[in-house]
Amino acid sequence: QAMNFCLRKADTNNNGVLSFKEFKAFMRMLGSPKLGRERTNLIFALFDLDGTSSIDKEEFRGICRYYLGHHPTVPMLEAEWAKLDQDEKGYAALADYSRWLRMSASPIFRQF
Repeated sequence: QAMNFCLRKADTNNNGVLSFKEFKAFMRMLGSPKLGRERTNLIFALFDLDGTSSIDKEEFRGICRYYLGHHPTVPMLEAEWAKLDQDEKGYAALADYSRWLRMSASPIFRQF
């Protein structure tokens, strides 16, 4: 569902194929500070690969990679995951993710 939504948003000429130019424009749009809550919801949905409306540590690793532009180190991932999954449930809901973004000490995450 999230992927279809993204394709519809990114495919500006509506030909059903995403060109590199359209992909680049879509990625720039995701980085826009004007999107705020919508971006938070969209990124969460994109990385909720199993469609459970929650993310686990592996899905969170993908989110970190998106923000950082490279794979997170194990210590960094563990530290950020501990902040996100404070109840140690093994997963985080959208509300947890939104709180983590607002409260993260790392400016890399807060800028979004």
